[in-house]
Amino acid sequence: MQIECPLCKNLKIKEFYKERSLFKRLFYRCEECLLIFLDPRMQLPQSLEKSRYESHNNDERNDGYENFLRTLIDPLKEFINPKMYGLDFGCGPYPMLCEILTEDGFSIKGYDPYFEPNEALLRGSYDFITSCEVVEHFNEPLKSFEVIDSMLIAGGVLGLKTTLYSEDIDFSSWYYMRDDTHVSFYSKETFEWLANHFHYEIQSISKSTAFFKKLRG
Repeated sequence: MQIECPLCKNLKIKEFYKERSLFKRLFYRCEECLLIFLDPRMQLPQSLEKSRYESHNNDERNDGYENFLRTLIDPLKEFINPKMYGLDFGCGPYPMLCEILTEDGFSIKGYDPYFEPNEALLRGSYDFITSCEVVEHFNEPLKSFEVIDSMLIAGGVLGLKTTLYSEDIDFSSWYYMRDDTHVSFYSKETFEWLANHFHYEIQSISKSTAFFKKLRG
């Protein structure tokens, strides 16, 4: 089986890390966009993946989770206004991000393939799209980002929350890798590739958030 990068489709990939314990997973790294990704033959079946998500304790309003979400919401507000219409892509079983932004005066809907599978939302157009702790779950990141891009209007804002990999991180002991539903890991360079590919202007990139502006439709 010829393995290609699931983001940039480059064939220049190298084995990056093989687990000796836990799930004994094999990860590759693309030499072009620097995406680190799980061997696609080791991806969880959808039924098991969904049960993993259901076990996450994100189904009720609490200060800890709200503060966590606000690390994406608060900087997002620098780029949007209440006249804009948004979508939270991958909102989970409890769309708290949508709830908070609605309380703050913004209009936003939530979509999730498992918990809020309203396909009509995917045919809409949005001034801003958020995706909080979701892109690391993308089995096919290029396809998923193409779906997101198809909904984002020119001049629209994309806000992502995911923990970025950097060379000073020991991948073997990295907490983010320990979640077996995390299959795609991005770096600053990966997001720079993403911006170039989709004609986005990078607004900001931190260790756990990234904001992009779409330059053209």
